[in-house]
Formats: sequence, structure tokens, C-alpha cells
Amino acid sequence: MLNRRANEKPNLLPRASRQRRETMLMSRESFKHLLLKYCQREIRDGRDFCLAGLNVLEYEQVFQTSEQAADQLLRLVEDICLRSQREKDRLCRLDSGIFILILPDTDKEAAQNTLDRLAGTLAGAKTHYHQKPLKASTTFRVAHSKDLGANIESLLNAVGCCLDERGTIDLLQSQKKSELLQTDSATFEIWRRRYKEVTGAETQAMNIQGHEVTKTTHSACDSWANEKIILEKFSFAHNGMDTITKRMRVLEELDHPSINAVRDFQFENNESLWVAKPLLSYPSLKAYIQKDTITESIILDWCHQLLNLIIYLQSLVPPVVPPLFSEENLLVGDDCQLILSNVEANYLFACLKHGEQNSSNTDVDYQAVIVSLGQLMLSVSKDRDSKIANLLQALKDPLSKELNTAYKVRQALKPYA
Repeated sequence: MLNRRANEKPNLLPRASRQRRETMLMSRESFKHLLLKYCQREIRDGRDFCLAGLNVLEYEQVFQTSEQAADQLLRLVEDICLRSQREKDRLCRLDSGIFILILPDTDKEAAQNTLDRLAGTLAGAKTHYHQKPLKASTTFRVAHSKDLGANIESLLNAVGCCLDERGTIDLLQSQKKSELLQTDSATFEIWRRRYKEVTGAETQAMNIQGHEVTKTTHSACDSWANEKIILEKFSFAHNGMDTITKRMRVLEELDHPSINAVRDFQFENNESLWVAKPLLSYPSLKAYIQKDTITESIILDWCHQLLNLIIYLQSLVPPVVPPLFSEENLLVGDDCQLILSNVEANYLFACLKHGEQNSSNTDVDYQAVIVSLGQLMLSVSKDRDSKIANLLQALKDPLSKELNTAYKVRQALKPYA
């Protein structure tokens, strides 16, 4: 594989690389003729090959925001695919963020490993559109010529494509309806190989706006990064995978010092969601306040940290409503930095009640979060007579008009800074 920068712009490539790109990125008609050639070769000489379908999961969401941004996202995927594939491999770009690839002289296991590495490269790359980051994550399907008798239509159908009435490669009707390529068990098993030494199984049953969700937490080792991580498995009975997937894209983009961000995720048999996160060795707020003296300046700093976190989460699309703050779900990191250990569950599953990605009563939820902030800071405060304590006491009134948003509370705290 070529080892070049994944997010380098195509028009900055050397001339030889641009020529190679144009050769390896094929039109639908040229790709069909090449696929027919390999099918005939398989029948004649028994030399196998694989056809793969690659689906860019963020494409639909980005396209709804900006066609230019969606096109830039696909160019990033094209560039990484072309840099990663072998000299004889060929790529064709279809509609709706779908790509198909031919991998000559390759068995199914080798093709799946190749696509797994490609998906990992794509997950770690990003580009920017109007200073906003764009990332690409993918699901894929692999069809092996020996399994399907080197039949072009069977091979195309196996990766979500077909030949239309004119004989042109097109997407199956289900793909045109913007349905995501479903993650099969083989894809999950390949994803799962990255994480070794999985231990522990702490299970928690949750009811999120009427949805029964079971969360199982494991510790593991990320073999790619060679570091300890947390694997969270969410089991649920609902067909809202499309909505959950789109929201997971938002969580992957979170960049704030008070958040333990999601690193990676995958579905297992369309029934469970696995989430990988860094393992933080910091003490909980509850353990921290039992050992250390908490001054008024620390409380003030913590208030500002959590208020800025609320404002940051509220600015996302759709907005992220954090769980109520408590001594158990906050960690104390370096320099007294508070870190919210989990923001996923409510954000992912509360929206399923309405069946829409953006439906959420954020006004009530955010007010409850602000109230929980006041109660939390009062519980750790030693000086009950301070001015800050009096202000935090006022936050406990959810109907307070003066302190009903994170912006207003932050403004009220400024005189004490």
C-alpha cells in the first residue's frame, strides 16, 4: 500500500499520481467491461477475483447540508481508496456515496482484510469544508467469484448493485431509497478483531423514554493503537439504525476537554451497537472530593467548565443533551478538568421515541441539566454562606427566568471570577 497523507488534495498530487488516479478510477461502462473480462477469465482459467461494495455512511447527512461538502467528502474517499489499492485493483464511483471495487486474484478472506484496513484508514482521515471537519466511515460487502459462478449480475447484486434495462451498472432499488448497507456478521467479526484481551462485563439496564436498553461495559486493548480502551455494548429492540448511525457520526466529531469522545463503533447483527472509547484512569468526582479540599475558586472553575460544555453540546446539529450531572458520571482529570464519562445513551435512544433525528424537547432537558449542575456544586461546596452558593441555590428553581439558560448562568458567575 502507498503510504501518503490521506487528506492531501487530489489537485496537489504529482503528475504521475494524477495519471494513475485517472487510470484506476473508472466509468461505469469501463468498469462493466472489465468485470465481464474477469468473469470470462474465471470461467476459462479458474483465476478468482472479488467484487466489493463500499458505502460512505455520512454521505446522506452531508449531502442534505451541502452538495459541495458531499462532493468533497467523496473526493477524500476516492483519494484514499486509490492510494491504498494495488496496481491492478480498480474503483468505480456510483450514486449516493456508493463505490464498487474489483480486486483481481484475491480470495474472499484477503478481500475482507483489505477492506477492513481501508475502512480503518478512512475512519482516521478527515478533510474540511468551510472550516468544518468532514470524516468518512464505511460499511462494505464482498462477493467472491467462485461463490457466485463468475456471474456478473449475481456478483453485482451481492454488493447492492445491478444492471439496468440499458445494461448500465446501477444501484438496487433498496439502495436508491437511501437504505444503509446492513452490517453483516462477517463485517462485525473483522471489526472486532481489532480489540484484544476483552475482560469484564458490567451490565446496566436502562429505560430511555420508554425504550429498554441494556448496556454492557468491557475493558479491552486496541491492537491498532496499542492502548487500553472501553468497549460499550448497547442492546436494544428497535429498527432505528439509520437514525442511531447518523447520531453516532455527531458523537465521533465531539472535540471538547470535558468529554470522553467516541473513537469507533460498529453494529452486530443489526441488534447491538458496540462503542469504543479511551479508558480514562482519573478518579470520579465523588472520590476526588473525599480526598481533597474543594475551594470556592475550584467550584467556580467547575461551573464554568460545565456551562461551556452545555453550550458546546447545544450548538451541535442535532443538539446533544447530556445526562444530569452527578458525582458518579464526572471524572476529575489533570488541572481539575471535569470530564463527563458518558453522553451516548440518552442522545442515541431518546430520539427513537419520535422516530425523527432532530425531534427532542431540548428546552426542558437543558433546564434539568442546569438544575443538576446547581445541586451538584452545592453538594461539594464547604462554604454554604458564600455568594456563589446563593447563586447556585437559585439554579434549583427550574422556573427561574433569570437563570434559565447556560448563557445566563455563566454571565451571573462572571463577577466572581
